[in-house]
Amino acid sequence: MNDITLDQFFGLRDLLNGSDEDYAVAISNLNNLEFNDKKIIDRLLVKSLSLDERKRFLKGSSLGIDWPYNVLVGINLFDYIKENSSKTIYVDILYEIMKV
Repeated sequence: MNDITLDQFFGLRDLLNGSDEDYAVAISNLNNLEFNDKKIIDRLLVKSLSLDERKRFLKGSSLGIDWPYNVLVGINLFDYIKENSSKTIYVDILYEIMKV
C-alpha cells in the first residue's frame, strides 16, 4: 500500500476533470496504485471535482454518497479524516481544495 502525495492527488484530480480518456486513466491509476486510506482519498476527490465530474465519479464508486452531499461539507470531511487517519497529508489536501 502506498501513501498519496499532494502532486499525485492533484494530478489524479486533473485527469478526472479531463477528457474521457484522461478519466479512464485516472480510474485505472486509482485502482492499480493501491493507496492507503482509499475511502478518504475518494471523498477528497469527490469534494474537489466539479459537478458533472463529481456525479460521474460517484456513479462509478461504492462510496454510498447521496444527495445532499452533507459528508462533503468541509467540517464533516475534516472530522471524517480525523476519525479515520492520523496522517496529515489528508488535512493538507483538504485545505488546498478549500482554498479554491
